Amino acid sequence: MKTALYPAALLAIILVASVTPALAAGSDQEMGGSQVSCESMIVAVSSSGEGVTGRLVVTVRSPGEGRVFISTSPASQLDTLGSARVAAFAASLAAGVDMSRLDYYYVIESSSIVVGGPSAGLAMALATYSLLTTGSCPEGYAATGMILPDTSVGPVGGLKEKLEAAASAGAKIFLIPHGQEKYTYIARKVERSGPIVRIVSTPVSIDLVEYGKSLGVEVVGVSTLVEAAKVLGLPTPEPKAYPQPSQQILTMLDQYTVDTVQLARDLVNGMDGTLVQRVLELSDQALDLVDEGFYYAAAVEATLAFSYAKAAVEVSETANGDFDVTSLVEESQNSISTVMERLEGISGVTDVSLDAALKAYGILGEAAYEYSTGLDMLVEKDGRYLIPVSILGGANYEGVIRIASALSLARWAELWASIAEPSQGGVALDESALEKLARVVESQAVTTTAYVIQIGNETGKRGYERSEYLVSLALSTKDNPLETAGYSVEAIAAASSYLHDAFTLEPESAAEGIAGLASYIASQLPMQSAQYPKAALASIDAMEGIEKLLTSSKALLYLGSVALALGAEKAQIPESIHASTEAAETVTVTQQSTLTVTKTVEKEIPVESNAGAYSIAILLAAVLSLLLGAAISRLFR
Repeated sequence: MKTALYPAALLAIILVASVTPALAAGSDQEMGGSQVSCESMIVAVSSSGEGVTGRLVVTVRSPGEGRVFISTSPASQLDTLGSARVAAFAASLAAGVDMSRLDYYYVIESSSIVVGGPSAGLAMALATYSLLTTGSCPEGYAATGMILPDTSVGPVGGLKEKLEAAASAGAKIFLIPHGQEKYTYIARKVERSGPIVRIVSTPVSIDLVEYGKSLGVEVVGVSTLVEAAKVLGLPTPEPKAYPQPSQQILTMLDQYTVDTVQLARDLVNGMDGTLVQRVLELSDQALDLVDEGFYYAAAVEATLAFSYAKAAVEVSETANGDFDVTSLVEESQNSISTVMERLEGISGVTDVSLDAALKAYGILGEAAYEYSTGLDMLVEKDGRYLIPVSILGGANYEGVIRIASALSLARWAELWASIAEPSQGGVALDESALEKLARVVESQAVTTTAYVIQIGNETGKRGYERSEYLVSLALSTKDNPLETAGYSVEAIAAASSYLHDAFTLEPESAAEGIAGLASYIASQLPMQSAQYPKAALASIDAMEGIEKLLTSSKALLYLGSVALALGAEKAQIPESIHASTEAAETVTVTQQSTLTVTKTVEKEIPVESNAGAYSIAILLAAVLSLLLGAAISRLFR
């Protein structure tokens, strides 16, 4: 079983990928090819806690290879580098542009001692989107917010100070994450009593919209990049009616749901307990959703019901003193292997089957993660796997639940594998299209995962391990671009899910914006393609809250991948950018700038559980961290 990368090792791979000749935005004559650039304002909070403004210059150049370059002065944190890559990805996705045909350059100059990363994401994405759609950037605005791969906007801090800085610099519009209009900041007051100095911190709530009016600034909360672009009057894709999948897909989902619910109910027949009750609830919900015509949502509920049913059987047997779950472990492992063999047996992928194949690999990666994690929670003895029991006699069932989940996910993956088989028809895709897709999404998955690991380390919020594991699978896949792409897209989705779970304040609003963009992309694709995301979008109205957001997010990311592979995303850039056959790159970098290059990772470092490989990666990262400064070196302690 392939193992996940440790956070430090994965961060090291990002840094190793950055060891290339210095590159930065230059003139057309210096670089060859054609480009457009624009300058906009960024806002940040200095180390002293004051709001400051900075200068952001974004350049998009053609021809390119999907590379992202960033120069910051002063030195930046690692999350700034990841944020730039995510910004380019999100802007290209929203603009319908093939990212692999362009290169993106970001120059950030600020009086702040350290340029914080996530909060600059929206500003970078918005400027990039503006260049891709109009060839210029609007004036008189400032924006702050974390940008996610699915184009949604996440919360950031220091909003009062940033608003004040933006107002002082002449901004008339200030875009912030939706849900943070009512903002609480910490007011600090120094009290002196003789030689004793005491700093008193008091939380203060403020309405940023009203406060902005007093400063002559319109404060607008936005949930997505497209929503932000619309506020500034930029051209945006119009949401379409949610597309419907083919009747064949609906029939298959219907049959899968009915069969899976029956299996789950048969397993727990005559049993009782909390897990059994959950099985019955999920089964009823699944059948109700079928009756309402929400077939994808029904299938998801049925999959969960089967997972809990398998776990309930094992838990019930512990009442008789049987803590051996080896049979469940073997069944799960065999199921994962069987589906993998079925996928590897697919000889060709078509425009009709691409999304199903990607989805099958993605789900199979999720199953492998659940299996690997669950196995670590069990006790292995003489080749048998046992439920762990504490000295007080209490059993820990989490490992069993995860192994059961792996088995259920393998069944779910098998459905999509059957849909992906050549018998479904369609036009065969060139291997070069799959290789390009794998290259783009793998690079984005690596960078995004490193980005969320850094954010997780800074905030203490865990949960990024799933994305980390999926990236390790993608990097260890050598000769199958479809498999690499499937794991990578699922890794990006898992990273987005982590960020949403940890930070999103208004999931319904974000879901609406993401689903709107997804519906537009789906409308541009061939009718018989992208059946999975179309089925998911057709069930959106049956969901709410975070479930609705995560489903919309994943559907959008898969749609973007299909569009990239099918050529539906084109270099729809302004007339000022023209393709060039030359790609010479000559750049001068000032000594005051710290330059980091993020590019497609050359898979020279093995990702299997290999201490030597990790040692080399960490050593290289340590050397680079000295060049990047103390802000980055702290990440490896």
